[in-house]
Amino acid sequence: MIVSNESSFLTIVILDTHPINRMGLAVLIRQNSENVTVIEAQNVAQFQRDNQKVEPGLFISVLNDQSLIGNDQLAIEIKERFPFCFLIIYGEEQSPQHAIASLKSGVNGFFSKNADLVELSGCIERVMAGEMYLSPEYMQTLFAFLLLHHAVVKMQDILTPRQFEIAGYLVQGLSITAIAEKLGLHISTVSRFKANIFSKLGVDNILKLKEIFEQ
Repeated sequence: MIVSNESSFLTIVILDTHPINRMGLAVLIRQNSENVTVIEAQNVAQFQRDNQKVEPGLFISVLNDQSLIGNDQLAIEIKERFPFCFLIIYGEEQSPQHAIASLKSGVNGFFSKNADLVELSGCIERVMAGEMYLSPEYMQTLFAFLLLHHAVVKMQDILTPRQFEIAGYLVQGLSITAIAEKLGLHISTVSRFKANIFSKLGVDNILKLKEIFEQ
């Protein structure tokens, strides 16, 4: 059950260019809400044109392939016009890169189109309380992406430019001798580089080194 404070009514605006998607979500919220008004609109401009005296508390934008504006741009537009309003994105999961850009721009939460009413209610309540919301499943996806991204940055920060170059040749399958000839170094020098690379990255064979590079 989506419940607003008894002393005030919450106005939720559903944004989507597809009327069926928009109406379906609006009906679901209306049927399971108290002290909540739901308004449907194709975009922010239409909402403002048709509801000039309404002060929204929450926008829910339905994500679809024909969206005319990116989530980050939508968040910026809403924050400029309604500084104290929240924004939730509803639909298919985005790529981690797009999700991070959206969150940085002001999106307050995401919930999947496969979410049940309990998750929908929880998402709205947490966002309206000033918290950020991501579904547990999507949190795992985003966390895994951040770990992989951190691994790449960590490797480049730890290794010197020469060590990074040699590590790349090792991953390509070049032998110690071939790398020494290619770089004009002694074989013993390349061997020391290899040992230092393995030590710094915490690996003990080429396969593990390759996994880090692939990440």
